[in-house]
Amino acid sequence: MTSADNVPRLYIAFPIMVPEAKFDKGGSIIVTKTFKGVIVAAVNVNSIGKSLQSELSPEIISNVGLMDKNGVFLYARNHALIGKNYLGDEFQSSVPPEIKGSYDGILGRSLQGKAGAEDITVRGNTTTISYQPVTIDGKRLWTLYIGSPHSLTSNVGLLIDQQKNFSTLAVVAIGAIAVGMAFLILSWNRRLKGAVDARTLELRRANESLIESNKLLASANEQLKVHDRMQSEFINVAAHELRTPIMPILGDAEYIEHKFDITNEIVEVDKETIASIIRNAKRLDRLASDILDVTRIESKSLKLNKEQFDLSEVLSTCAQDLREQMEKDDSTRNVKISYPPRNILVEADKGRITQVILNLLRNAIKFTSEGVISINAFRKDDKIIVSVKDTGPGIDPEILPRLFSKFVTKSDKGTGLGLFISKSIIDAHRGTIWAENNADGKGCTFTFSIPST
Repeated sequence: MTSADNVPRLYIAFPIMVPEAKFDKGGSIIVTKTFKGVIVAAVNVNSIGKSLQSELSPEIISNVGLMDKNGVFLYARNHALIGKNYLGDEFQSSVPPEIKGSYDGILGRSLQGKAGAEDITVRGNTTTISYQPVTIDGKRLWTLYIGSPHSLTSNVGLLIDQQKNFSTLAVVAIGAIAVGMAFLILSWNRRLKGAVDARTLELRRANESLIESNKLLASANEQLKVHDRMQSEFINVAAHELRTPIMPILGDAEYIEHKFDITNEIVEVDKETIASIIRNAKRLDRLASDILDVTRIESKSLKLNKEQFDLSEVLSTCAQDLREQMEKDDSTRNVKISYPPRNILVEADKGRITQVILNLLRNAIKFTSEGVISINAFRKDDKIIVSVKDTGPGIDPEILPRLFSKFVTKSDKGTGLGLFISKSIIDAHRGTIWAENNADGKGCTFTFSIPST
């Protein structure tokens, strides 16, 4: 092909095929190869001709040519023929009419993939045309030609010897050139393949990075969906939790208001009504405190005020306060709290540790209709370990892995914030908290461990 600068060039192209990973409808990854472009190398045809001509013996006056498997000239002494088919008008018009049939026959046979040498005579001058296929990786790409005229010479012996051995010399020469051409093409291919491989590797890495990013994005999206679902559930539960104490307070307030009339500015209110208002107001206060604690935890502004105190006093007080509440509730009258006091000094935030213990005890009471809730506390090395064991139904396996996450609850009697807050408080103390179902299949045990100092 002749370029814009009128220099004939041979163009060699190598496709770039890039593997791409996609998700099918079932979510599986499939890898396909996509055509991304072509790497093209351009070689000056004159350089090819000089390279081929230099391979010939200077004792033989010869010309070389190169044709592709379709009969198109890739190189010829007459550059006007480059890119033209040997059956086309441009070439056919240059062949003497008396040898056109013989010459076309030789070229036609040369394209059949076999090497050979044939003579052709025009106007008393004989020329031997030798041809040899050029193969790359077992595939025939081109055919190389050497045309050698039988010229007169004063040295008859040399002429006879040259004519006798010409076919052999021509085949050897053309074979050497073919090997050189094959080496040259293989070298080009290796360079092109190296460039393609480097680009393919770069694209593959970018593609793998994109796939990994898509996985992370899909994971983050799934986490957002889970978070949104949990938050929606929390809003529903929180609304229910708010309504539960508000309705009794509102009912008690309306009852008291109903007692007033035009003549009565003072009315009597029984102790039970006042107790109901106080109990439900405390429940509202606890819910508001939980939501405020979550805000502090997420903003990383939860602060500890550490002091040294006797943990047994806190455990005894929490147990006694809850016993008194349980005695007033018909649903928990058959539940007992067991705690054998033992003096254990610890340096921690007394208020926050009390909050954790109350959360664990209230959680046990919520799910235990009868039986015993056992509290155990002891020192082990430099750790203080506290456990709360109940005889309820145990922890649902579905929520066990995310039990201490925010908004996680299987109950209609809570917001799912208590355990999340408890874990955050224990984490702030550089401790650990965990839960497990009891080995006997009855209930579960919550345990936390914090440093003693």
